[in-house]
Amino acid sequence: MIEKITPQTYIDMNKEFEEDGIMVRIEVPTQEAIDKWLNHTEDIHSRTTEPVDMVAQMWEQHRKKERERDQVQALIYSNGSQECERAESLLNSIDQNVKVFLLGTDFTDPQFRAEFGEEAEYPQISVGLDHRGSLKETLKYMSLTGMFL
Repeated sequence: MIEKITPQTYIDMNKEFEEDGIMVRIEVPTQEAIDKWLNHTEDIHSRTTEPVDMVAQMWEQHRKKERERDQVQALIYSNGSQECERAESLLNSIDQNVKVFLLGTDFTDPQFRAEFGEEAEYPQISVGLDHRGSLKETLKYMSLTGMFL
């Protein structure tokens, strides 16, 4: 025999939870709310949003991270001069992933000299894993390798 659901049904369930030491409590609805729920005719499983393929999304995020990791990165050691700004602008214009290290913020002049030599001038540029040198030397390399095409 099916018992009619009433607010007392919820009160009794909460009492059983209490007696059994279960910390869950159910909010007791009004009879009108229970009747409305029982007589509900709308399909509660109908979609209100388009389905999302979460696996495809995760793979796309993974591929994006892989592309970013594999993308050649250009490094510029800069003192903030106009020449350094030109180097950054040039590398950005050919879709290089540019990271600028700034004198006084990311390194000191003695560190710069120790790394690139006493005669090194700003900027010093690396493309990928290869140090290319000054802007003039980098432009020559880029021209010879067809990076401007």
